[in-house]
Amino acid sequence: MSKNFTVQNIMNFKFYLIIGFAIFLSGCETLDSKQAKHLTFTTHKAKSPSPTVIIAHGCDGPNVWGEDWRRRLVSWDYNAVIVEQFVKRGFPSGVCNRGALIPPDERNIDISELIDWIKIQKWHKGDVSLIGMSHGGAVAIDAAINENIYPKLKASVALYPGCMLVRYNYDKPKIPVQVHLGKQDNWTPCLSSNWSNYESYVYENAGHSFDMDLPKRQYAGHTIWFDKEAATFSQSRIKDFLAKNLK
Repeated sequence: MSKNFTVQNIMNFKFYLIIGFAIFLSGCETLDSKQAKHLTFTTHKAKSPSPTVIIAHGCDGPNVWGEDWRRRLVSWDYNAVIVEQFVKRGFPSGVCNRGALIPPDERNIDISELIDWIKIQKWHKGDVSLIGMSHGGAVAIDAAINENIYPKLKASVALYPGCMLVRYNYDKPKIPVQVHLGKQDNWTPCLSSNWSNYESYVYENAGHSFDMDLPKRQYAGHTIWFDKEAATFSQSRIKDFLAKNLK
């Protein structure tokens, strides 16, 4: 790989991050709550009152990944709510490679309040679920074992989660959880973890961020790339999982 190609990949990736965050900021809302004072979010509604899926970003904050999932979820007739949880905590550039600065259980304090708000909205009907990637994947795992939030959730989905950030013993989730892992992931490798009580899938040729359709790139000291097979299978499985668990 040439130096110019590597630099261009990085420039393209940063461009998509900026665009994704700009889209997020264009319609963000806040809650009138002392607990959720660090949370901002955008809502994207289905055509009629429907179940809602919360989208939890990774270590760099909202980006094109969340926008892709927002469009996908709305096309599946769910409301989608994209959160942002780092800026008001003093980390506008994110917490990549220092994720423990904002542990998943802290993020779930915000999300617990958000769920209460969602459940009284006219556009919401039925259950609430959560999908998260990387740092947000750890949030999805924590949500299944954290007694302050799991009674409010019907199910959660974790893509390449930073499971080392979860502070509890997470081998006994209280709600259904689907986990998607890349076998080549050297950033948040969780393959040695006990997933017997989870619906888990491992993709042989995939690494971190395998479902972000961007060029192979270096980010925060790690090589990440799109894997079409892993992206296709994971999206199909997530669609089926949500259909099975959300009413």
